[in-house]
Amino acid sequence: MAVNFDGLTTYVDEQRYPLIKKAVLGGKTLSIINLQTGVKGTAALNLIDVDPTVQAGGCGWNAQGDANLSQRKIATELLKVQMPFCDKDFRNYYMNYEVKIGAGRETLPFEEYFTSAVIEKLNGKVETMVWQGAKSKGAEFDGFLTLLAEEEDVKTASGSGAYAAIKAAYNAIPVEVLDKAAIFVGADTFRSYMLEMVEKNFYHYAADGADVQEFIVPGTNTKVIAVNGLNGTSKIVAADPANLFYGCDMLDDKETFDFWYSKDNREFRLEVQFNGGVQVAYPSEVVVATVA
Repeated sequence: MAVNFDGLTTYVDEQRYPLIKKAVLGGKTLSIINLQTGVKGTAALNLIDVDPTVQAGGCGWNAQGDANLSQRKIATELLKVQMPFCDKDFRNYYMNYEVKIGAGRETLPFEEYFTSAVIEKLNGKVETMVWQGAKSKGAEFDGFLTLLAEEEDVKTASGSGAYAAIKAAYNAIPVEVLDKAAIFVGADTFRSYMLEMVEKNFYHYAADGADVQEFIVPGTNTKVIAVNGLNGTSKIVAADPANLFYGCDMLDDKETFDFWYSKDNREFRLEVQFNGGVQVAYPSEVVVATVA
């Protein structure tokens, strides 16, 4: 009895759409903030601010109240990753037994592990661009820090050390969004914050050795969230996560995660194509603090 494998596809072919979503949208920040799909270039964030007027009851009709409509543009840029893998490079190493080159049998050793590594690294790079991206410095799109630096009505604060800076950021959050706001910090700032809590004998932290990446400011309901995208910046961003947007398409075949054997070039090739960009709906409701 012969076994026919013609109906089976490779790892990447079977998982292509989930892979592109994991590669682009799998970062921590993008799992928290607002996601706007269907953006193919530049799209509008359609905003509405409603202020109803409460009146004395009774008969009659006396319409009062305002509904202000406005827009902010979210611009995305086309991005890609392209990498070659030559199977011959593996033949002198321990994984050479996995190299299969023949008619219809081109496979690369540990294909799943290669794609998983690409996803993990790409998550980190997108995460960093979301916060620190600056087109003026060669990044593919402007991140939140760049956009917020250009807005005059963003609240600012600072403090000497992580604890003081986070406290200043919390105190600067507009009361209108205080019940919904979160405080985003780099993992380095978060670590300093927790150590300062210990040094000050503020026993409001997990002491069981757990890998804590979120912490509620004592006496409040506001979370401090560690995100790698802010590492090395000494910046703290306090905002309602629903006020922060990441735009992408994710609705058609423009986003790809492909891994194939190129007969013309006699090598394996990996390509990821997607688009992305960020925007803030209401900058006046955001605080950017600096650890001095």
